[in-house]
Amino acid sequence: ISSHSLQLELEPPEDQTKER
Repeated sequence: ISSHSLQLELEPPEDQTKER
């Protein structure tokens, strides 16, 4: 399990929410 994946699961990317 990559730390990046863990971070994504803990804190979803706000980039998509901001763009939408």
